[in-house]
Amino acid sequence: MNTTHGLHDFWRYNAEVDGWTRLSDVDVARCGHTSTMSEDGKMVVLGGYDCSNASLLAQTTKSLISLNKADVYDTKTNEWYQQPLKGDIPHPRTFHTAVKSRDNRIIICGGQDQEVEPFQSYLSGEHASDMTAILDMNTWEWHIPDASPYQPFPRSHAIANIVNETKMIYGFGINYHTVYDGLYVFDLEINQWLPPADVYHRVHQHYSVGLIIGLSIFGALVGSASVVLLGYWLIKRHGSTINTMFTGIRRNIWNPRPGEPLWAEISRLLFRFSFLAIFVTMTTVLVLQVQNSPIIDQQYYDHSSDYTVAAPDIRFCFDGWVDTTSPVIQCATDFGESCSNYLINITENVKSSLNYYGTKLSCQLFRPPTKIFKLGRTNDRIAHSGSFLKFYYYGQPSNNSILHVELYHPEHDANLPVYNLTGDFEWYSLDENAKFQSSEQMNLKTENVFEVHPTYATRIGYELLERQKMDGSAWNYIGFGSTRVSQYHLKSNQMSADGDTTYGTNPQPLGSLYVYPMRYDVTVMREQRAFTLVNGMGIVGGIFGLIVAVQSSLFGFRPRSPWGLVHRWSIGLMRRSLLQGLKARFPTTDQVHIPIVHPVHRRFSEALLSPSPTHATRKAAPLNHHTTTIQEEKEDDTLTITSQKMDFYTDGDEDEDEAKRMARLEERLHVFELLFQAYYIDDEVFRSLQNAQK
Repeated sequence: MNTTHGLHDFWRYNAEVDGWTRLSDVDVARCGHTSTMSEDGKMVVLGGYDCSNASLLAQTTKSLISLNKADVYDTKTNEWYQQPLKGDIPHPRTFHTAVKSRDNRIIICGGQDQEVEPFQSYLSGEHASDMTAILDMNTWEWHIPDASPYQPFPRSHAIANIVNETKMIYGFGINYHTVYDGLYVFDLEINQWLPPADVYHRVHQHYSVGLIIGLSIFGALVGSASVVLLGYWLIKRHGSTINTMFTGIRRNIWNPRPGEPLWAEISRLLFRFSFLAIFVTMTTVLVLQVQNSPIIDQQYYDHSSDYTVAAPDIRFCFDGWVDTTSPVIQCATDFGESCSNYLINITENVKSSLNYYGTKLSCQLFRPPTKIFKLGRTNDRIAHSGSFLKFYYYGQPSNNSILHVELYHPEHDANLPVYNLTGDFEWYSLDENAKFQSSEQMNLKTENVFEVHPTYATRIGYELLERQKMDGSAWNYIGFGSTRVSQYHLKSNQMSADGDTTYGTNPQPLGSLYVYPMRYDVTVMREQRAFTLVNGMGIVGGIFGLIVAVQSSLFGFRPRSPWGLVHRWSIGLMRRSLLQGLKARFPTTDQVHIPIVHPVHRRFSEALLSPSPTHATRKAAPLNHHTTTIQEEKEDDTLTITSQKMDFYTDGDEDEDEAKRMARLEERLHVFELLFQAYYIDDEVFRSLQNAQK
């Protein structure tokens, strides 16, 4: 087509002779279509609209050509013919993009409908699946891939190309008055648009459902057989050890007190296991609560000892001075200290990347050093350089001119990496760079961006912000010593006069800008887990204490042993020193002549075992009592009783007199006193009483 109407002629270009040859004309003049060459020398024409009769200058609706057929030109026979297409016929379109893959498929993307500009609609704007369609030229069948959140925005006049024979690169294009500059990747092997993180690093692994189920069943069988074989080997190799272990566990669980009925021990065990289940459930719930704990912000204000803050980085861009020289900027503080030397001319740096309204720009960046240039709230000239900044611009006024002012945190000025300026900088996220540059070119920024009249007096207040962002490490679930990464931001407000300002000095400046801190401290937003393990430990400890208290109230409390894990599991030198200390502290059986592990049973009293008639007469009643008691004793005491009887009769048939019996009783009481003093009773009160009586 030309600028007025469409043409339906058809030409061939020979690069060897640098000449054109006219071929047979097409039946219909077509515009906005795509042409793709197949491997067998056929050119496939798809889409577009009929522009043979209507003038291109007339504001009429386009007559789109359906995609249920394709016009094919055979370069071998020099003939045109129509190829019917089947499958999922895509919506007709014009100004779309087409590219051929290695397996003889045509992929079309984007395009717009039949409405005249600027009232056209772009494909996939209403239905996302309209973005992409694939034509298999082996079967002449259409296939429409599923919509994806990673597919391009609706557009036309885009470009595409095949890379590595497996992926299609698609990008650029326009959408109304927006010109896109991003690139998207379509994977031809899986027919999907790839997310940005998978463009360069992706490993494709595709398995059938049957294979996955078969592998799962096989793994379950192998695992079950392994468990059975392992259990058989453990029982055969370490059967006695396992039996001893389970026997010890049974003794620790089933340990009724002497004289208690069976129902009391069963009740105690039932309550113990119930409390254990409650404790495990609550602990699990608390762990899940810690894992799913939200992140909240804790706000506080951080200030230096002299209440000074850093000055912001400020970018000035004079827009609209086409025929005249742009104004120059003079900077000073309220103390009279000059800061013009901190202005950097970045006009050449931003020429190809920054665009506000499409006119000529003259930009300067104010970037003072943060260590030596501070703003404070007092008149101390030693502590800081001033309380606020004053910028004056001098030059000739221009019609329809405007001044773009943007403020940046001095610790995070994105102008440095984007426009190749000197300074340290690190992006906070992967897409921050693309987002910043896209907003620069499309003029989409709204935060800390002001458009002021260059002849007005303007005031801007700023506040420095710091967000201490938590990373995803597991340590941050603990509750103390959390690892955080600082991100620096800035908040600002602006107000301008409603007319030109007259100044009392000459030469008169064109306009002015005052920049001052709204706060002389830094607002810190610290991220913190709402619920951590430290909080959970307090709740778990409280629940455990309540369970122990309830069980002790119901069934009483008897300490199993004064020893803890440190005493029981000590080995080597620690174990020997512990046993030696017990031996040195407590008398042995040989020293006190009484059994320590097996106490003296009541049936071996003097009345029962003495052959003296005097004692027999005097202790007749206890004899009858103990005879009845002997018959009611449990069978598990038989061995101990027999042993103690044998030990008793080896001393002779003579009864011990009262003095010996009292001596043995004193020795036994002495052992008990040592035991209670060492492990059960703190004798501080008795020692204090003894010291007070001296």
